[in-house]
Order: sequence, then C-alpha cells, then structure tokens
Amino acid sequence: MTQHRTEHPEKALEWLRKGEEAFPRSAALRHRTGRVLLQLKRPDEAVKELEEAIRLDPRFLDARLALGLAEQARGRREPAREALEEVRKLSPTLIGGSRGRGSAGTAGDSDVDGALTMRYGIFVTSTLRRRRPPPAASCRSRSWGRGR
Repeated sequence: MTQHRTEHPEKALEWLRKGEEAFPRSAALRHRTGRVLLQLKRPDEAVKELEEAIRLDPRFLDARLALGLAEQARGRREPAREALEEVRKLSPTLIGGSRGRGSAGTAGDSDVDGALTMRYGIFVTSTLRRRRPPPAASCRSRSWGRGR
C-alpha cells in the first residue's frame, strides 16, 4: 500500500470499506482506511480504525506511526507521544534508540520528527514536542572532531 495521499479520498474510502467487509481481519486495510480518514480530516474515526489495525497486528509499525499522527490531529499530545514511544520500543533503530539520541526511555524530538518525515513526508509540529530545559553547557564545542 502506498503512503501517498490519494486524489479521490471519498472513493478510496468507499472501496476500503468494501474491502473491510470482505476481509474484516486485515490490519493493512484498517491502516489504509485510517490514513484516508486522516486525509479527509476525520481524526476521531481514523483513531478507531488505526487502533483496530494495531489490535489485529500489534507489531504494525506504520499503523502506530499513523495513530500518533491521528492523535496529533486531535490535539492530544500525550497519546500521540505514547504511540510513537511504542514504535521506538518495537523498532529502536526507526526512532532514535541505538544511536543514543533523545533522553533515556523517550523518543527525542528530532528522532520523532525524523521518523515521521522519513515515513510520511511530513514535518511534525510542536504538538508532539515536550518542553525541555536548554541543554547544559558542554566543555567541548559542537564542532569538535569535525573535518578530520
């Protein structure tokens, strides 16, 4: 399934609903339906579809990322962050993890931005960002080690 926006979302939704009737246990169809509902600016319905996709396939990372977007569209910061934290737990290399970015146990802002931008071609707004104090001054400059 493509991650791009469809030109005719209403028609796509109609076909996806028919597919869901034929294949009610398809996490992929539920995910795609949720993405189309997001495109139609119907985030409440999208959340229900995406949660069902995750129930059907708990390791479906795209559905979890889309759930974060849907929660963000609803203006719900913490559920959005929780969805993205679940993605980080399931796939540490997708959002931070192995490179040590972000604080311990949470996805850093740049990690979340990068994962969503890479996967969906969008930029995350400040809705998902936690307010953090500025980093402590370092004895090394940021350019240390560059140019070698």
